[in-house]
Amino acid sequence: MEQEIDVRQYIVAILRRWPWIVACALLAALIAFSVSMAMPKTYRATASMLVFIRQTGSQVGANDPVLKIETIDVAARRQGLIALAESETIEAQLPSDITQRAVAAPYRPGMIVQRELIEATAQGDLLEIEATAGSPEQAQALANAWADTYAAHVAELYTDQHSTVQRAGTALLPLAPSGPATARNTATAALAGMLLGITLALVSSLTGALSTTPARTPNERPAAHPSPTR
Repeated sequence: MEQEIDVRQYIVAILRRWPWIVACALLAALIAFSVSMAMPKTYRATASMLVFIRQTGSQVGANDPVLKIETIDVAARRQGLIALAESETIEAQLPSDITQRAVAAPYRPGMIVQRELIEATAQGDLLEIEATAGSPEQAQALANAWADTYAAHVAELYTDQHSTVQRAGTALLPLAPSGPATARNTATAALAGMLLGITLALVSSLTGALSTTPARTPNERPAAHPSPTR
């Protein structure tokens, strides 16, 4: 027969050791709050672009006066344009004063992309370029400079009239920091600490129950009860 699990003993164990659970939750929340407050603040600014892609286009060669009609894969071209927006190719063309201020450490080529300080997301024809920096002014300057450099590079790279990129919106000065998420980190740590406290309470209860159960050797026999006298 399968032995039924009595859930009540676990509930009683948790209730008896509730100070452990509260202490673990408070300690974890305090540590997460202290670490989050010590971390540097970051700000995000977003510049928007409009990306138009035509499946067919015309192109006249430099030495060939004949008009050529070309057809491209729109999905592949769009994917390439999005990947280009997050590439080190754009970073290499940024003004030096923008790249130097974008990172706190001494700047090295490719550092902005490697640290994922630029994120490009596309929704239909709208392409948003989000920049992260240590101050509102740096985030705004990086987003706008990146968008301008990107638009100029696309116009120079694609001359087949299939792709057109233009600015849709300028990055505004962020009013509040985007990170660290102190409240979320503290709440998550408190929950993790509470689960840890519950686990310790259950382990302590099971360990105590096993220690109080007398062990029986393999050769040990139950004590014989005396037979009743007549």
